[in-house]
Amino acid sequence: MTDIRFPFLCLPNDLRSEVLKTMDFHEIIFYSWISKKTCSMVKALCLPISSVQVTIDKHPQIVLKFGSITVNFELTMPIKHGRHLTTLDDFGVRFHVSMENDRNRRFRYVAFFESNEELSIGEYIQRLCSISHNETSYVAVFNIGEIELEVESLRDIFSEFRNIAVNYYHVRRRRDREDELNEQDILSVQNAVKAFLPNVRQLKLDNVPLEENLSLQHIGMTNLEELKILNPRTLKLDDLLTFNVENCGIVSDEITLRDLNRFFKLWMKGSNPRLKNMSIWWKTAIIIDWNVLLKGLKAKEEEGEEGPKKFIIRNSHRVCAEIGNDIGENKLVFSVFE
Repeated sequence: MTDIRFPFLCLPNDLRSEVLKTMDFHEIIFYSWISKKTCSMVKALCLPISSVQVTIDKHPQIVLKFGSITVNFELTMPIKHGRHLTTLDDFGVRFHVSMENDRNRRFRYVAFFESNEELSIGEYIQRLCSISHNETSYVAVFNIGEIELEVESLRDIFSEFRNIAVNYYHVRRRRDREDELNEQDILSVQNAVKAFLPNVRQLKLDNVPLEENLSLQHIGMTNLEELKILNPRTLKLDDLLTFNVENCGIVSDEITLRDLNRFFKLWMKGSNPRLKNMSIWWKTAIIIDWNVLLKGLKAKEEEGEEGPKKFIIRNSHRVCAEIGNDIGENKLVFSVFE
């Protein structure tokens, strides 16, 4: 029997839309990448994409959530292009697609797709975001090192993204040696941060090299809902005092108990008015000396069963906050409540 290919692209638009509804999610995505017209047709379907996470490094990934279904697009470059991504303008991308069902944890590879030379990796991401709806959450993770990033292209491609993570793993593999930093790495890190600062709501920085023209103080003064700082190269009390964020998480040995005592005293006088929660993790073991931490705060210990210690302080606006620790963790938690 002769194989006959179904003339899908020759169907009228209304019939084509009905056929699209019967296809797997990854097949619909592939179809949306054919042209602007097919992209518009897929957008009209209002696919139930709950979240999009794009990870940018040498071998990028795009992960889409459709309810309990996760579709993972792993991107690679052909040998003729150097095997890995160097900029978001690279062409000739290959997609390896896998799917996972959260309900039964079944995982399977489902497709391989080699793109033409008409769309760059950045344009594929833009097309993907354009078919999502207003309720979709967007997360972008940038693992800096060996990839060049420019401010304008990042803003164009990731215009819908409000949750951003910038990681500098390249240096960590070299044991954080400062002399391994190069100007291109620093420029890519700063471009990634600068590109999103005007509109980002959640920002995570891991081991990133910053300079005077873009410091933690510049970043912290942005009206962020959440700021996470992991392994900062430098972190001072003055940095914390400039933060204009609602929620802050810090993993560092740079902050001392005396620094935090001073921070809490200034909070009681009215500094950091937007702060609702702050968590500090120390990388090395620490025994919290409550006498040092609470000196001069007039803190009241909460009564209760044995367990993590909790103390209440109040600022000049009669707003209360709880200071406590988690047993078994090098962690201190500061939570504001009315």
